[in-house]
Amino acid sequence: MGTDIHSIRWTFDRAQRAHVSARDWSDDHARLICIGPRTPPFSVPASHVALWLSLRGSLCGDAAERSWCLGERDVLSWPESDVLVTPTRSTWALAACVPAVAVRAWMRGEPPLLLWQSRASVAVLRAWMRLARHVRDAADPALARSLLVALVREQQVELAPHLAACPGRTRDARIRTLTRLCRVRHAIQSRVDSVARLDGLAAEANYSAHHLVRLYRDVFGHTPSEYAASLRHARAWQLVADSPLSISDITAEVGFESPSAFCRAFKSHFGVTATEARRAGRGLGAHDRLVRARG
Repeated sequence: MGTDIHSIRWTFDRAQRAHVSARDWSDDHARLICIGPRTPPFSVPASHVALWLSLRGSLCGDAAERSWCLGERDVLSWPESDVLVTPTRSTWALAACVPAVAVRAWMRGEPPLLLWQSRASVAVLRAWMRLARHVRDAADPALARSLLVALVREQQVELAPHLAACPGRTRDARIRTLTRLCRVRHAIQSRVDSVARLDGLAAEANYSAHHLVRLYRDVFGHTPSEYAASLRHARAWQLVADSPLSISDITAEVGFESPSAFCRAFKSHFGVTATEARRAGRGLGAHDRLVRARG
């Protein structure tokens, strides 16, 4: 018997007792999980799509094809596959995990849920809070469904101009193109500490390297290598200005060959040395640079 998509049961799992095992997942059950430092690792199966919001600290996940890590106030739409999430001692986050069959039905007539990681806007945060409060206090299936759809719309609103820029005679063709490019974009985000090889990214999208570079630039306004460089620079600035790590440790963290190569690249890009940036700290806008680079 098929799932009744209009009567999905919702559960609010609090951080202290959010122990979620494999038997807790079913096609008629959605979960709003409050993740904290004491939440044990848990897996979300491929039968469910997941929306993630990192409120404090970092939240990291491991899937068969890649690992990912969210910083504070990052959001991620994950329609991909099984993922194992391991909270850290500083993690505070929310996850909305919903049967994929229900999400597809609820979003009929709208762009599908795509793999997309970005900084949460104020509107996205408000949508998250509305859904979390409702599931915690009442969990009326119809209203929870409406709030979830509103959250998906808000979390992916910035995809609209990219979808419009995709080639294709039909909307479905443009969605297929954007789906591939979003996978490439997330692959770059997941490998900030290493150099993303163009041939590997092209294989991710099943395009030739030349076609990927041209299409990615047309849709996102920059090439994959330019986006990867912007993320590395932003990460480097954040670590120099806001962390106690040594320059040698930062060099390894962002994937440069040597501290001297890192320092030259840092001075060339930002116009100040790493020592000057560290001395000035947050006053030089590390946080704003990181946000802008993440797009």
